[in-house]
Amino acid sequence: MIDKKAVIHKSASIGKNVSIGAFSVIGEDVVIADDVTIGSNVVIDKDTTIGSGCRIYNFA
Repeated sequence: MIDKKAVIHKSASIGKNVSIGAFSVIGEDVVIADDVTIGSNVVIDKDTTIGSGCRIYNFA
């Protein structure tokens, strides 16, 4: 589930079964693989790749 309050750049690639919390920001050219959980208030800056099954906690 991707929260409606998350901001995701149009060039970001989001895999299957990904959860992104409220107020998180996913930047330009970010790649998020399948089965990833991203908490609320997380910032992932451009040109970053997150592998499958990772968990990123709130305020990271």
